[in-house]
Amino acid sequence: MSCRGLIVAIAALMTSSAAAAPVKAPASAPQSTTTPKSTLTVRIFDAGHGDGILLRTSSGHVVLIDAGRGDKQRLGDNLVKRRLLPYFRKHKISHLDAFIITHPHWDHYGDPQSLARGVRIKTIFSNTDTFAWLPGLQRLAPTRALSRGDVLRFGELTLEVLNPPKKRHHRGDGIVATNNRSLVLRARFGAHRLLFAGDLMFAGERELLRRQRKKLRADVLKLGHHGVYSSSARWLRAVRPRWAIATCGERWGKRGRDHLSSKLLRRLRARRTRLLRTDRHGDVLIRTDGRHLEVLHGKTNRATRGSASEGRRPKRSRGRVQARRESATHMLH
Repeated sequence: MSCRGLIVAIAALMTSSAAAAPVKAPASAPQSTTTPKSTLTVRIFDAGHGDGILLRTSSGHVVLIDAGRGDKQRLGDNLVKRRLLPYFRKHKISHLDAFIITHPHWDHYGDPQSLARGVRIKTIFSNTDTFAWLPGLQRLAPTRALSRGDVLRFGELTLEVLNPPKKRHHRGDGIVATNNRSLVLRARFGAHRLLFAGDLMFAGERELLRRQRKKLRADVLKLGHHGVYSSSARWLRAVRPRWAIATCGERWGKRGRDHLSSKLLRRLRARRTRLLRTDRHGDVLIRTDGRHLEVLHGKTNRATRGSASEGRRPKRSRGRVQARRESATHMLH
């Protein structure tokens, strides 16, 4: 074989070997195994002398605690029609996993008929007093009575029922007894706790301090009974809240007194508890991913700062009450 033929043969052999060799696919980029953090958002509506608290998780669970009508001079006497249903439409909320009524007083149960017409309610929860006073609730959605020891779970959100005990008081017990049989709920989401005290007053607090003290600790406390005749020094020592929220109108009673007494403000200041009140700060927004907790207020969602001194009446400017300007965002770890 000539030299030229040998070169051609070697070239052909190399070409066939390259064709037979397996071709390795380029290594694919590793896929991310991280998942978006789940979050809980709580909006405490400015309902005047009334409660309306909405809990939403990023996984789609929606819980409403109370839907009180509010003051007549504010929100036109119907929180459901004036605030809740428009808010649901704006944020495309078509259902409630739970509508929880803490007790059968008009500033808490609100307008359940209009609520049921506006959104689908999976279950209405309350205490036995409420279902005895408002039997029509059973025509709106399935109902379930709650008492101490019950637990509701909505994904990563857990609601523990701390009050009332299972035994039901008769209907003639009066306003104070009905308030003290309010559902008291402690929400757990990750490392954080929020305590919703309904209309609990001093006597109800003493009962829980005797029987449920270890379960009272919370980062945020919604003051019982709008901050009136509630939140004793012993109660605040047991709960140890960083924030206290008062759902109140500016004045109450025949004398037009401030909802929050000077004694309560001193108790909160002594514990360095930051106070927000819906009559002066507007809606209160609480957000947490289970590790960090953020509390904001007002239409501009300003972060909270300061302590119970915020309960003092703000200065007036151009005829309107202006909330104190606050800048720093406080995060709990």
